[in-house]
Amino acid sequence: MASSITTRRLFGLNALSAWIGFGGQFLINLFDLVPSMRTEPTLLGGSEPGLPGAIGRIFDSMTYFTNWSNLIVCITLTMLFLNPERNGRWFNTLRHTGILMITMAGILFHILIAPYYAPESWNAVTSLFEHYITPILT
Repeated sequence: MASSITTRRLFGLNALSAWIGFGGQFLINLFDLVPSMRTEPTLLGGSEPGLPGAIGRIFDSMTYFTNWSNLIVCITLTMLFLNPERNGRWFNTLRHTGILMITMAGILFHILIAPYYAPESWNAVTSLFEHYITPILT
């Protein structure tokens, strides 16, 4: 019984970490809490500052591999927190895919992007969770 409680707590801690990173980034983009200094449009076009550009910024943010990997970890770890005995072909496939994706996101960010990217304000907090804490916990 004690190991079941410990397992559930660890799944919950990992899920919380993923939700802080992914959810925080989602809220930053939704409410434009850290306005972008970009002058060139993104792959999906430009987004207006403030609330009018919220939908565009959300769609833009979902083009990042890191956000997808954190979202999969959020979902699968929350499901495991609610039911640590969860099993099944589709669930296991999604869970293992999330593990691979989040590991790649952490390693590639650290090697290829971190030396050239200095996140500002709230982005520094969410980047820490999305690229370091969640991959290590997962």
